[in-house]
Amino acid sequence: MNKADIAFGKPRIHLFLYGENKENSRKFIEAFNDAGFEVVLRAGALPVGDNKSFLIHSPNINPNHFVEIENILQVLKSVGVEDLVLYQYQRGKHYYTAKNVGVYLL
Repeated sequence: MNKADIAFGKPRIHLFLYGENKENSRKFIEAFNDAGFEVVLRAGALPVGDNKSFLIHSPNINPNHFVEIENILQVLKSVGVEDLVLYQYQRGKHYYTAKNVGVYLL
């Protein structure tokens, strides 16, 4: 089996909202859904003391992984979120497997 035989699809978005962003959850979820992403709204403490929105992802064998990360960034830009930090693999105790991406909007 090679990469061409594997159905990769879009990653699932695990969305954490903090501060004023909590009040606009529908806006973020609809924007991701409209772009074809499945969204799971999460709650919980930040993995570490961050003061800037960020994204956690794990590069993998999906040849489109970085294209999908760019698509996620474009969705966020379309709803006014432009200044994010990108972390690979983990941040604190939070980590995501190949088909999952954590989006933390502060």
